Amino acid sequence: MFLWLWLSLLWSAHASEMVLYYTTDLTDLPTVQVEHHGQTTIADVEIIEQGDVFTEWRARWNSEGAWVQQMHIVHENVNERISTVLMGPQQQGEIFLLNDYAKSRQQLLSSNGDIQTIILMESQTFQAHAWWMLLVVLFLWGLRHTSKISDGEKISNLWNQTLVVGLIFLVLSMIWQRSMLWTDGIPAKYHDALGTYWMLAQSNSWDGLFDPSTMYPQGADYHSLDSFVLWGVSGLFSWMDPLLLYRVCLVVFPALSAWAAEVWAREVGIQTPWSIVTGILFGFSGLMDNAILEGQVYQCLTVGLPITAIFVGRYLESPNWRHWIGVMFGFTLSVFSSSYLGASCLIVLFGLWIGTGAWRRLESLWVFLGIAPILWLHTELMSAEGIHQVRDLREMVIGSVSLMNFWGTTPEMDREGHAIALGVSIVGLVLATQVSKTGISKGVWRSLLCMGGVSMCLMVGPTLNLSHLDTVFTLPNTWLYQQPGFSSIGFPIRLAHPFLLSLAMIAGLSAQHFGTRYRWGWLIVPLVWADVERRQLSERQGFWSQDGPEITSLESDKSVFTLYPLAYKRLKGSDADIILYMLDCLAQVEHNHSISNNCLSVNIHQSQVKEIQRTLLDGILNRVPIRSILTENDLDALLVYPELFRLTDRVRVQSALEQEMVLVEEGQHPLWYQVYRLRERILPVRETNVVSDVSIDLITSKDQSKPLLVIGEGVLSETSIKVRTQTVLHQLDLLNMPPSFALLIQNTDGNVLWEGTLHPNPESDHFIIRPEQGPQMELPIFSSPPALSNERQWVWLLFGALGLLVVFRRTERTLSV
Repeated sequence: MFLWLWLSLLWSAHASEMVLYYTTDLTDLPTVQVEHHGQTTIADVEIIEQGDVFTEWRARWNSEGAWVQQMHIVHENVNERISTVLMGPQQQGEIFLLNDYAKSRQQLLSSNGDIQTIILMESQTFQAHAWWMLLVVLFLWGLRHTSKISDGEKISNLWNQTLVVGLIFLVLSMIWQRSMLWTDGIPAKYHDALGTYWMLAQSNSWDGLFDPSTMYPQGADYHSLDSFVLWGVSGLFSWMDPLLLYRVCLVVFPALSAWAAEVWAREVGIQTPWSIVTGILFGFSGLMDNAILEGQVYQCLTVGLPITAIFVGRYLESPNWRHWIGVMFGFTLSVFSSSYLGASCLIVLFGLWIGTGAWRRLESLWVFLGIAPILWLHTELMSAEGIHQVRDLREMVIGSVSLMNFWGTTPEMDREGHAIALGVSIVGLVLATQVSKTGISKGVWRSLLCMGGVSMCLMVGPTLNLSHLDTVFTLPNTWLYQQPGFSSIGFPIRLAHPFLLSLAMIAGLSAQHFGTRYRWGWLIVPLVWADVERRQLSERQGFWSQDGPEITSLESDKSVFTLYPLAYKRLKGSDADIILYMLDCLAQVEHNHSISNNCLSVNIHQSQVKEIQRTLLDGILNRVPIRSILTENDLDALLVYPELFRLTDRVRVQSALEQEMVLVEEGQHPLWYQVYRLRERILPVRETNVVSDVSIDLITSKDQSKPLLVIGEGVLSETSIKVRTQTVLHQLDLLNMPPSFALLIQNTDGNVLWEGTLHPNPESDHFIIRPEQGPQMELPIFSSPPALSNERQWVWLLFGALGLLVVFRRTERTLSV
C-alpha cells in the first residue's frame, strides 16, 4: 500500500458534494472508499473516457461538511491501493489525480487528463494571453479610425468628485471579490490566512506585543510583526467580529490603494475618468490577487506608496511642514504595513528624487532625515527575530518574477506554486506602449521611468527564469542579492509595486490621450476592468472554515497540545506541516487555551512544537511513558484528531494514551476530536501473546534501488521494491510476529540502514520506517511538482509582440514629425 497526503483547498457555499476525477492506465473499475467522522462511504464511480493508454473515472460522494476525509482507491485486479487524506477549506470541490501504474507515478493535477494534457492546457493559457493582446491592439487601432471629439465637448463634473470615485473603487472591490459576499469562512486559498485571522481574533488579549498564551509556557514576543498596521487595526476595531473585520479589510484596502493612485494621477495632470484607469491597474493588480489568495490582508494596503508620491510632489512645489508630514505619514504607513511595502516606498522615493531633480535641492534632504528614524525604529523592532537572516538563492527564484508568471498564474501554478505571479495587465502594457507624454511634466515622466525601472530590475530576483523551475541565465542581481539586507529578501516579486504603479500612471496617461480625442475612448475603462476579471480571482478563491473544537472540560488556565502525524518539508507540492500547525492556532480562537505554537511564524521545523511532536510520537511507537514529556513542557492536555492518523497508527495512539491519560472530552465538530488529561497513576501494561501480521514500508533515497536484506526473530528475507519519482519504497510482509521483535535492515554491501525493535498492534499492523530515523507516524506526502508548459514560443511571442508595439509607436512618431 502506498500512502501519501494531499492538503486540498476545497470550497462551496451551498453543497458538500466532492468530485474526484481519476486518470489511470489501469482499466478495471476502481473502488473509492471515503472515511469521515469515523464512517465509511463508497463513492459512486463512473467512466468518463477510455483512451489508448489512460482511462478517466469520475467518483462522487457527499462529504457531509467533513473537515478531514480519508480516501482509499483500490484496484483489486493488480492489488493496487492509493490512500490519501483530504483536508482544508469547506469540503466541496474537484480533485484531479493521475495514477500512472506502469511508471509508478502518482500525480496531483489542477485539471483532469494525463501529464501531457495538462501541459497542453497550460500552454493554452499563454495562447489566450496572445489572442487577448491582439484584440486590445485591434481595439486601439479601431479607436483611431472612429469619430473625434470636438473641442467644445466636456466630461461630466460628476467624475471630478473625489468621494464619488472612491465609492466606485469600493463597489469594484466588492465585485472583484464577489464570491466572499455569499460564502461562509475565511476567504483565502492558502494557509497564511489562518495566521492573519488568528492575529485579528487574539491580539487584543496580548500584553502589548507579548502573548503569554502561545509558545507556552515562556510566551511569544511578537515585536517582529509582518504588519504593525494590521495589529493596530485589530485593536481599533476589537469590538468587531474578527471574520467580519478580515473581510472588510479585504474590500477596503485595495479600494483605498486604487483611490490614492487615482488621486496622484489627477495631481500630475491625468484627468478623470482616465485617472480611474490608473486606480484600477494599481489597486486591483495581480500582486493584489496573490495577497488575497494567500490571506496576507496587510499586503493589500499599498495606499502608502501613492500617498508618499502625492506629498513629495506637493513638498517640492511648496516646501512646508504640512507636506513634509504627509510624506512621513505615507512612508510610515508603507513601512509598518509590511517590510516589502516599505522597501517599495524607498524605491518610489528614489525614483522621485532622481527624476524630479530633487537631488539638486537642499530641502529634499529633510525628507531623508525624516525617514531615517522611522527606518531605524522598524529595524530595531524586526531585528528581534533576525530580519537579516540569509535566504537561499533558490528560495528567491521561487518568489521572483519569471517570464511565465509575468503574464499571470496558471492552474498548475495555483496548485503548486501558491499562485505567485505578477499578473501584469495586458491592456495596461499595450496602453503604455502607445503613450503620449503630453499632459505631465518631464520630471514626473522621468520619475516614473526611474522608479519603474529600478523596481523591474529587483523584482526578477537573482536570475532570469522561464519559470521557477527553469533558469535562463544569471543576472548581475545575483551579486546584489548576496549583500546584507538584500540577502534577506525571500520574495523579490513583492518589490514590483513601484513598477505596477508606474505602469498604471503611464497607462492612465495613454488612456487620456485616446479618450480625449476619440468619441468611443471611454470604452478603455471597462476594457481595463475586463482585463482584471480575466484573472478570475473570484473563481480561484477558497474559504477556510473558522470553526474549531470547543473544549469545556478544562479550566481556562490549562494548556493544550495538539498531536498529529509528521509531514516532511523536503517534499514538494504540499504545505502539510504548516497547515496542520496553523490549524492548531485557528483552533485556539475557539477553545482559548494556551498552546505551544508561535502563530506568526512559518519556520515550524525548528520550533518547540516539532520537537515535542517528534518526542511524543517516538515515545508512543517505542512504548515509552510520555508523562515526563508533557510535564517538562508544562502541558496539561492533549488534543487529538484521530482522522488525521492512518487506521493502524490511530489504534497505536489511542492505546498508548488510554494507558497514561484519561479521555475527558470528545466531539465531532469541526471533525472528530478527543481531549486527554494525565491520569493520577499509569495503568499497568496488559500482557498479550497475540501474534500479528506486519507489513513494513521502508522509504529510502534513489541510491538504495536494490532489494534490502531483513534479519531478525528468525526472519531472513529481501524487500520488494517500487521505484518512485524521488524515493524507493521497499516493502516487506511478516507473518505471525510476536508483540515485540527486533529487526536489522542492511543493503547488499552490508551497510546497516536501520536496526531496532518494533511493537505491533495485535493481529495486524503496518509500519513506515525511514533509515536513521526509524519507525514514523506520518502522513507521507507524494511529491507532486507542477506540470508547467514547456512551449517557450508563446512566452517569447508575447514579449516580442510588446517590443514590436514600442518600435511601431516610435516609428509612427518619427514619421509624424
